[in-house]
Amino acid sequence: MKGDNLTIKQKAFADFYIQNGNATQSYKLAGYKANTDKIAEANSNKLLGIQKVREYVNGRMERISDDRIMTAQEILMRLTLIGRGEIETE
Repeated sequence: MKGDNLTIKQKAFADFYIQNGNATQSYKLAGYKANTDKIAEANSNKLLGIQKVREYVNGRMERISDDRIMTAQEILMRLTLIGRGEIETE
């Protein structure tokens, strides 16, 4: 499973980043320490540059995107129900 090769903090960072889109904030929420926001920003950008972190983020984002999009089968089923008058459109 993707993400198994990440450290606990890397995975936490990636998950927070997927949720909020803010790398600096995600760096801090994951438990990394930085004396300033500038350092947190620089280090979070380094984390996003690590291939396995980037692949994990991209894979999860794809999956989330796929879950939100109707399949062709779902569209056809919905159109059929609308055509039959079994459900109404707004």
